[in-house]
Amino acid sequence: MSGNEIDTRELLWTETELAMTDTGKGETRIADEALNLAKKAVESATAQVDEVSRHFSDAVEKARQPETYLELLKKATVAAPIGMLVTAFIAGALFGLRRHRR
Repeated sequence: MSGNEIDTRELLWTETELAMTDTGKGETRIADEALNLAKKAVESATAQVDEVSRHFSDAVEKARQPETYLELLKKATVAAPIGMLVTAFIAGALFGLRRHRR
């Protein structure tokens, strides 16, 4: 089990366990353990909500900052340098031909 999961078996009490304790103390112990279990559940849920919130805020922030063509070209060049070199050569040749013809 991960740290965020709660074992519901902690809530189950056998008759033997209840009989071994005083009526007042046994009820208090059950209430305390149920309260502790509820606290664990709330802390776990809070941690998960915080994690999801961070994920969405990061995604929204990234979406607000569009990449320019230069940044896209830079990333593509780093990812595939030989292919981009060939593409740049062909684009330069076409651009040079157009300027030369005018």
